[in-house]
Amino acid sequence: MITNKTRIFSSLLVLSCTFLILTQCSSKKYYADFKRTKKGVDNLILLSPYVSVEFLKNKEISKDNEQEEISVQKIVDNVHSLFKKKYQLTDFILPYDTISEYELSNIFSILDNGDNNLEVPIPLFIQNRIKNNSNRYFLMVCFKGYYNAHFQPNYRTQQMLATNRILIYPNTQFFSSDMRVLIFDNQKNIIVYYGKKYAKNIDPRIIDSVEKMILDILKPLYYK
Repeated sequence: MITNKTRIFSSLLVLSCTFLILTQCSSKKYYADFKRTKKGVDNLILLSPYVSVEFLKNKEISKDNEQEEISVQKIVDNVHSLFKKKYQLTDFILPYDTISEYELSNIFSILDNGDNNLEVPIPLFIQNRIKNNSNRYFLMVCFKGYYNAHFQPNYRTQQMLATNRILIYPNTQFFSSDMRVLIFDNQKNIIVYYGKKYAKNIDPRIIDSVEKMILDILKPLYYK
């Protein structure tokens, strides 16, 4: 016998799934023959992550330098922890002032709107740093977070619990998280892998959620 409680639970489950679909998206693309050749890749060079966390307070946008540093360290730690049995990892430091957010944004736009047959060159600011390096494959993780400082990190969860309902169309002004992962082929001078995960329901201040995001976006590279 189907009770009212069962109906309510089923409705909440459906609405929860709808909520996740509306607030999260992810994708991955392989280029050239990397999907096949990655099985034989043993060495990866980890470039310094690019992280930008901004917040809104009193109608002004500012940088959260402390949260950026925490996120950078979490990315590095999780890449090493996840890949230590799969790849020989070496860190490669990119001076922060050499990283061009403008170039990265252009690359992301091309990759988001193109197909899997594209041969997109490695961004010039990275080419200039790795072109004389004998290693072939370089991994880079980029993360951009935003939050409204007028709301606590768990504001939306508290609101949902307090009102005993699910927000189907949440207010996207609270926070968002955007993560990308790129693999560069230094021999061919092209991008051979691109992964993306965007979430309107992940607050960059909640590091456990960001950490899960990191692991999710790296999984396709873990499984050879």
